[in-house]
Amino acid sequence: MNKHPDTNYNRFEEIDSEDLEDILMQIEHSFEIKFDHDDFLKVTTYGEMCDVIFSKVELANNNGCTSQQAFYKLRMAIADTFSIDSGIIKSDTLIENIVPRKNRIRMIKELKRNLGINLKILSPPLWFIIADIVLFLLGLCAFFFSWKIAVVIIVISVLGFIIGDVFGKEIDFETVRDLVKEMIHKHYLKSRRDKLTVNKEEMQQILDDILIETFYLERSSLVRDVKFGWIK
Repeated sequence: MNKHPDTNYNRFEEIDSEDLEDILMQIEHSFEIKFDHDDFLKVTTYGEMCDVIFSKVELANNNGCTSQQAFYKLRMAIADTFSIDSGIIKSDTLIENIVPRKNRIRMIKELKRNLGINLKILSPPLWFIIADIVLFLLGLCAFFFSWKIAVVIIVISVLGFIIGDVFGKEIDFETVRDLVKEMIHKHYLKSRRDKLTVNKEEMQQILDDILIETFYLERSSLVRDVKFGWIK
């Protein structure tokens, strides 16, 4: 059974290959690149994987700080959306204090339009998520008694996930800084002022951060010569 990407692996060698594929798909989307099916066939170490990723990025280098550019971009979008002075928006400003609960779903949609980035900012409450997961598991167990009842329960739970995703009002990020980090990790190029450039010096740091935060790795485990666990 594969580990969930949120599992604490502690070391790079413990990462499951299929979980790593999910990360590569995220990197494709964020850096707007495309991997071929044989790109990683001869890759055995983390450093070699990074080399393949960076070789796909053929844009000009510009040393502008993406975090700073993303912050200014987000700050302007927030100011336009909620008609507030952009000067009061700091990196440690609480998102909860900016986005009122009333009309939150509509306002977040407008914020994403102004930002030009489709971020997932809202979720259903935790109790709803847990209840839906329990319902789904009950549906699986119901197969032992009646497949018809099981299918009905699972369909209801799936609809619950969809409804929760559409109508959830809980904010996933505490501060503006947290949202900026999400922008950079999930939409690196769109977060930059000039989408036709990258900062090659910071890209390694961003890639390290993505793996560390996704798999709860120790930073010391991410060295160039560390091998994948499935390489013999």
